[in-house]
Amino acid sequence: MKNSLGWYCILVECFFSSLLWAQEITTVFHADQSILLKNKSIFSETIDIDTVAIGSVKINEFFEPALMMTYGVIRINNNLMHGFDRMLKSNLQKNAGPKRKVDDVVQYLPTVTFLGLDFMGVKAKNSFKNRFLYGTAAHLLMGITVNIMKNSFTVQRPDQSASNSFPSGHTATAFVGAELLWQEYKDESIWYGISGYTLAAGTVFFRMYNNRHWFSDIVMGTGIGIASVKLTYLLFPLIQQRMREEINRLVLQPYMMVYTKVYPYG
Repeated sequence: MKNSLGWYCILVECFFSSLLWAQEITTVFHADQSILLKNKSIFSETIDIDTVAIGSVKINEFFEPALMMTYGVIRINNNLMHGFDRMLKSNLQKNAGPKRKVDDVVQYLPTVTFLGLDFMGVKAKNSFKNRFLYGTAAHLLMGITVNIMKNSFTVQRPDQSASNSFPSGHTATAFVGAELLWQEYKDESIWYGISGYTLAAGTVFFRMYNNRHWFSDIVMGTGIGIASVKLTYLLFPLIQQRMREEINRLVLQPYMMVYTKVYPYG
């Protein structure tokens, strides 16, 4: 388990760094270089070609998802909590009808809305490029976490079809999208975020209705999904700004040398 967590931390760090370096280098080298020769004062400033990603997450916002994930981990070896899982399953399955596969589609709808709502005239907090980066980072962070935990903990599904029940990947995916919607559009209207969480709640219901997950799997998946987005919105702007300052320094110095050579002072 320790080795898995160590590799997980390394993968997350490498992912964030490589994604942001790629973005910043591409942004700088695709800028209009003629701007650098039009104004001498440009060399005393930093390049600001694309908007820096905007985040709005505070540390105390991690309390709820951390509580959910703590519940999920404690449940693994807790017979009392597993008994609660079985009771919920029994009550839900008592009157269950034919299984519905709607959760396989609904889990992605909040993320699709998060990317596309801006094109329908609703102003998002970030540009499409930054939203795409946020969404990609959050989903990959969630996916890595879910898969490591599925391989680390052997929990049989309620329908006994497999031993990878914990945590729920469908739930984590749905709540990543819901939290992305909330972060980007809550300043326009809280109802955009509420609609995303409503879709995520529908995914949760059908995962249990279809007898694919325990309640604790759902709680853990919810915590992972929300925390993945909050962590992305917390770290991305900080790392991006640091990288932008470093790239500005590396790029502007060669241009200053060229400028001085072609247009000598005096």
